[in-house]
Amino acid sequence: EPEPSASSSSGPTLLPMPRVIRVGDLDQYAVSPALVEYVKRVHEGVLRIKTPKGTGSGMHWGNGWVLTNTHVLCGKNHLDPSVDMSTISIEVLDIDSNVIETFGGHHRLAFVVDLGLGDRYSDLAMIKLGPQLEYGRPEEAWHQWEKEEREKISKLPALVGESIRHKATLAADDQMIVDAQDGNGVALQRHIASFVAAALSAPVFPIHYGNGTPGLPKQISEPGTVTHHTPWTHFNHTSHTRPGSSGSPVFVGPLPQDGSYALLGVTQSGNIADDRDNTALFFFSFEPLVRSLMHKYGRLAALKDLAKSNAGVRDLVAPHIEQAQRVLTAVEANHNVYVLPPWGCMA
Repeated sequence: EPEPSASSSSGPTLLPMPRVIRVGDLDQYAVSPALVEYVKRVHEGVLRIKTPKGTGSGMHWGNGWVLTNTHVLCGKNHLDPSVDMSTISIEVLDIDSNVIETFGGHHRLAFVVDLGLGDRYSDLAMIKLGPQLEYGRPEEAWHQWEKEEREKISKLPALVGESIRHKATLAADDQMIVDAQDGNGVALQRHIASFVAAALSAPVFPIHYGNGTPGLPKQISEPGTVTHHTPWTHFNHTSHTRPGSSGSPVFVGPLPQDGSYALLGVTQSGNIADDRDNTALFFFSFEPLVRSLMHKYGRLAALKDLAKSNAGVRDLVAPHIEQAQRVLTAVEANHNVYVLPPWGCMA
């Protein structure tokens, strides 16, 4: 049995945190109150994804976009995505692992990216909840389910705002920001790299839906350490990762800079036999690419929707559609990007 931890005379004796626990039980163990408060703030942004192939984890990026792994949706053959998005359900669980919202049963905009990092899983998937077009489509043209989902996603934390890149940028001095806005971002990039390098000495932990527990509750793993990293693509860590954890966010903290917490990466694979060999992608390594793709797909969809619904502007819009498609085709070819069929809003 583990030895009880030291406690104050005014409070109960708390045991050390086990390898994996339910998120709602975190305050029953000897962990920092700051960690408990942080997890309470962000945990509803960690989503459970159910598919005909199994269950995985994901996170709410923001504005209804959900980030997970392609192999969560499509199985191991992530280079041949063909999943029917209407068979996918995405659940929001409260801190006690009760389902409080469900998104499912609709064709959605979704795309996948194979980052080509070798024999490790290096695949990302983005799924759009709520309104399916980012630009130009009037609210009265939305389906009823899109309107209902918009209300649901308005309550979810946007975890992109927790990213370590975002936190490092906030900590940069004003001149770095001005220089970056003027096209000279070298100093800012060096600052971000230095900030992240220092953060790698802090504990890391995923919040996930590993399938080792009946009912697939929302869980948090005991904080571990970064054992190895490949600048700046992926890292290995010792915080316990179970099957079903793929796509889960990996947080880091308390940071040496200010004692806060941040989103460091996304779980890609785990090694049940050896917890020193769990692999995650650095979030900031793919954040700019994914953000750009979200914008480009949304713009192309809006242009096509406008041309389809308004014959009077069809000829005017056509060149812009062609240009947007050319840009996307080039990006897709360079980064192994695929759109999952059927794209409901493009039908």
